[in-house]
Amino acid sequence: MHDDYDYRFSQNRYSKRGQSLNSRLEAFHPLFGLRWVLILLNEFHPERWRKRVLAGDRNSWREAKERQLRAEELSEQHGYVLVPPFNDELIIAGQGTMGLEILEDLPDVETVLVPVGGGGMLSGISAAIKLGAQHPVKVIGIEPEFAADAQASFRAGHIVNWSPEQVTRTLADGLRTQSLGDITFAHIQRFVDDIVTVSEEEIREAVRRLSVNPKLAAEPSGAVAVAAFLFHRNELPETTRNVAILSGGNIDPALLREIQNEEPMHARSQP
Repeated sequence: MHDDYDYRFSQNRYSKRGQSLNSRLEAFHPLFGLRWVLILLNEFHPERWRKRVLAGDRNSWREAKERQLRAEELSEQHGYVLVPPFNDELIIAGQGTMGLEILEDLPDVETVLVPVGGGGMLSGISAAIKLGAQHPVKVIGIEPEFAADAQASFRAGHIVNWSPEQVTRTLADGLRTQSLGDITFAHIQRFVDDIVTVSEEEIREAVRRLSVNPKLAAEPSGAVAVAAFLFHRNELPETTRNVAILSGGNIDPALLREIQNEEPMHARSQP
């Protein structure tokens, strides 16, 4: 899976509001010139800025605690369609199309590893897999140790919030959410089997190994599922038909070169 997941879930949000295909394209393609606003963290990576934000004609930077309020304020003032990043049923349904594609391409899949930040992707994929598969399939969320609020929530049985100072420690900037949403948490409780965390060193090694194939160059957030498969097999189901979601390729070229030049990390002994 690759970087079109941002567009597929957002387009699903627009389509349910009755917009035509052309209007949805205008919202998500820089060539069509529709006015739009992204509310982003100050720590948002420059490569993401270049690929996503420069396509729009208005941008607003806000700290995490201000983003939702600012988005709602702009929506109210200007009549903008509010497209939440993850905590929304239609966003989750759009993400779920990846789960349907997995079942179509690999009907006998046994385990699916999915990156988790706010939980939209994990919610959608897990629901699609568990409701659509004709046999038992394990769905495991994967997140950085330095931003492990989803795992903490999953194990506590209630939503656990992490501070901005905690989550911004991870290199996986796409997974720096401070908590799950109430909707995503409910999906995860119902459909997800476990959440496993990976270290920063393991994330970097997964990025390095994937970069051997230029078509699989992954950003740190997108490589966490592969990191779990490489280094945490003892925490995963003992299955042979496995899928690891690669959820993004927006990596700073300088960072990619740095990681490629690092000494390889030896895989941990497998059980």
